[in-house]
Amino acid sequence: MPTSASTDPVRTGEARFALAAEAAGLGSWEFDITTRVLTASDRCKANHGLPPSAELMLDRDVIGTIDPPARQSFVDALERAIREKDTFEAEVPNTWPDGSHHWLLIRGRVLGERLIGVTMDVTERRRMEDALRQMDQRKDDFLAVLGHELRNPLGAIIAAATLLERSGPPDPKLMRARETIKRQATQITKIVDDLMDIGRINTGKLRLTRKEVGLKAIVGQAVEACTPAITARGHALNVSVPGDDVTISGDETRLVQAVSNLLNNAAKYMDDGGRIDLSAAVEDGIAVVRVRDAGIGLAREMLDVIFQRFVQVGSSRYAAEGGLGLGLSLVKAIAELHGGRVEARSDGIGMGSEFIMRLPAA
Repeated sequence: MPTSASTDPVRTGEARFALAAEAAGLGSWEFDITTRVLTASDRCKANHGLPPSAELMLDRDVIGTIDPPARQSFVDALERAIREKDTFEAEVPNTWPDGSHHWLLIRGRVLGERLIGVTMDVTERRRMEDALRQMDQRKDDFLAVLGHELRNPLGAIIAAATLLERSGPPDPKLMRARETIKRQATQITKIVDDLMDIGRINTGKLRLTRKEVGLKAIVGQAVEACTPAITARGHALNVSVPGDDVTISGDETRLVQAVSNLLNNAAKYMDDGGRIDLSAAVEDGIAVVRVRDAGIGLAREMLDVIFQRFVQVGSSRYAAEGGLGLGLSLVKAIAELHGGRVEARSDGIGMGSEFIMRLPAA
């Protein structure tokens, strides 16, 4: 007994695909490589700004409408897919017959002597992305201006507090007040400096002063800078460096900053009296710095997210110690500017963390 169209699984599947494609704005097309005849669905023609009755031609209506700067790369991708019997994907700016500007996503696959694929108008998505980029840029500009405006008054506050420390009345209450002013102003200055560094990195204005520097010197300076914060929390710091020094071609100040940020991060997100292990070694010609702590640890989903800007983990008790979640983001940026990378490891919440920075040895 013949199967009706309503119960034919093949036809039902095709109908469902057509409905889903229409809902998603997907237009289908097929290109005969031998005859160069292009057959397209009505939705595909609409994605090119054409009515259903129009004839869609590859050279005139597809390649010819792509903005000139992107045209050749599309042609190269198309020809490569045909030559290698492979797939291709391109997202290109194009101009419709009415003069309006759009973005079109085109995907295709070679099957024998045919090239089949789909198109989608992604103009609205691109506009939203552009708007978000502009908002992000305005935010970065604002933070940069804010950092510059705060830097000068903070310097004056710290200088005044230092002067009062040296020559002010020796009253215990006044002494504590002066220490508080200086400590908090110094903390705010650190936050402002991080904001300004992030702004420089985002705008490509952070310049490295490269020279040959020893890994031992980098680790030593970072330990010296972080010892007060580590000692204040009662942490034990264990340092291990290679017997033979390793030379790195890089910006010494920035590399010390990166290692210091890793140490400060370990000291901050751990209860008092914890242990921090800092080691430096060479592995297959790569300088490797590891900072291991016994702190609050990281959930699996946080291992990559932790290096994004303004991301912090842990309870408000840890966050209250200051910072905007920029330290690890700066570590990642500094490592990448030196041709290296950084990664985080943890067995989970409450199991401590390990941060590993790898840098090319000179």
